[in-house]
Amino acid sequence: MAQNRTRRDIKKALLILLGSKPIEDVTMSELARKAHVSRSTLYQHYGNVHDAYVDIVKDFGDDVSPIMSEAACFDGVEPPGTVPFCNLIRSEEYATLTDTPHFLETYMAQMSKVGNHEFLHALTSAGYSPEIAEALAVFQMNGCFEAVKKYGTDDATWREVREAIDTFVCGGLDACREKKQHQLRAQKKLARA
Repeated sequence: MAQNRTRRDIKKALLILLGSKPIEDVTMSELARKAHVSRSTLYQHYGNVHDAYVDIVKDFGDDVSPIMSEAACFDGVEPPGTVPFCNLIRSEEYATLTDTPHFLETYMAQMSKVGNHEFLHALTSAGYSPEIAEALAVFQMNGCFEAVKKYGTDDATWREVREAIDTFVCGGLDACREKKQHQLRAQKKLARA
């Protein structure tokens, strides 16, 4: 339990520091002071500042709803225990994290390690290669991230934008599935001829 509290304090301290300076300028000594732990304790948990940063990004990812569940949110469906990606980006808790220059790149790298199986499965089961499915996931996440950063400051505006994005994502998934199924039917027809 004490180890979990220590890690939480270190990550909280890093988020505070990221509010005033880029991650490249944060030192382990500074992080230890801000977290009220010794440097040796800090090194027991993290080898460097970037390791602590990645751990915070993992925490963010653990709190995010699966993409396929998010697409249904405009219908009022919210998966228990998680928050849609766009809402989490808008949250105060992660504001300094999502404002860092390498956040999305780090997040996407973590997602590819754990996989977004529901979204990727929907595309691969429609006949797309894993690479194409992953490319579509990257496209969708980048677009959502940028839209939140640009249009997510006003709640009323964001609700409308998010509903439109969710509709667009669902329509895009349906179109991808239909196109691939059409191609597969055409290939089978040619093979029989």
